[in-house]
Amino acid sequence: MKRVQLTLVVIGLLTVPLLGQTAQKLADINKKIVGKWMSIDGKSYIEFFANGSCSEGALYPDGKWHVDQGTLGAWQQGEEFYCGNGALTLIGPNTLTRDYGMGGEPERFYRGSENRPKPVGALTVTVAQTVLNQQINLPTVNNTLFTCHACYDPSDKEDNDRAPLVNTYSASLSQFLIEHEYIRIDGGRQVFTAKAKRSRYYAVDHGIAGIRLASFRNPHILTSKIADPTHVPIEYDLVPTELTTGFFGKIQRVKSFASFSYENGAWRLCIACRQH
Repeated sequence: MKRVQLTLVVIGLLTVPLLGQTAQKLADINKKIVGKWMSIDGKSYIEFFANGSCSEGALYPDGKWHVDQGTLGAWQQGEEFYCGNGALTLIGPNTLTRDYGMGGEPERFYRGSENRPKPVGALTVTVAQTVLNQQINLPTVNNTLFTCHACYDPSDKEDNDRAPLVNTYSASLSQFLIEHEYIRIDGGRQVFTAKAKRSRYYAVDHGIAGIRLASFRNPHILTSKIADPTHVPIEYDLVPTELTTGFFGKIQRVKSFASFSYENGAWRLCIACRQH
């Protein structure tokens, strides 16, 4: 989810090698990935060298490339590796993904220009409606309060400070959840309470840990032609959960705007705003 217009505090993945990492494991990974890997839009890359070093590059809005040097690393378990931030996974001989652990679709990189997907054509209403149907109810800051992925423990049902919130929705909803004992203030930050952790709405959804506030259903595109994919009028039903019925009330028909972007070979949806 790149195009989030709402404030979201990100707690990144740890990039510290764990005990048990071996030179042989890194060597086995490195021989599979040596080369330059480009994003589908050509604005970022990851390059791996035979000596185990690596670099990450990003094209900034001023037209200049910003490059960070690093060293190939890996975790004790699994096949994921890293160069800088984010977990990298080789999903094909010439395709790898980078995931920051906050849900959404991992970014894809391709080795060699011949392996990058071809540019896509204009977004049609039919395609946009299909994408809207598929993605409208994915967990986002518009319908979910998140904790960091590493903080989520399904066995932890106690009242402690181990599950801090990493995004906000609105001051009025925060106050409502505080009054109903789903969140509390601990040392200046909001944390999920034992009552929240015991709720069936507190879970991992599409790789993101948190508590659901509402579901989005029955979406429709409100235009017969899309001139700007980043500003498409839509409407959908906001369906409160049992936790938030007292705040939202009954099902609401919401009018908003959706932003569609073509990333990693597929169209992605971002709801540009939310309404209460």
